[in-house]
Amino acid sequence: MCWIGEHDEEVHSTGSQVLRQAFCRVIRGETVDSTIIGTLIVAGFALLGTIISAKYVSNVEVVKLQMRMKTLEDKVMAHNNLIDRTYTLEKKVNLLEHCVENK
Repeated sequence: MCWIGEHDEEVHSTGSQVLRQAFCRVIRGETVDSTIIGTLIVAGFALLGTIISAKYVSNVEVVKLQMRMKTLEDKVMAHNNLIDRTYTLEKKVNLLEHCVENK
């Protein structure tokens, strides 16, 4: 929030306080020091870099998860194929046992 009657004093401020003060000065129509403009530019680039890197990391994680899911799907398919073959063999063994018992 901007305080219209605040006085500018020479104090050590955090980055967010400097940005808030610069924003308030712009709203009030006051001139802004070139250092503050530089700070705003650097903060903008930092924000842009953070957004881009977060998007990149997110995309990389999605690709990794897709690869892991594909690997798991392949393993499940192989397992299901083995189960199907086992059931087929059990049926054949039961049929053979039945034929042997009847002879």
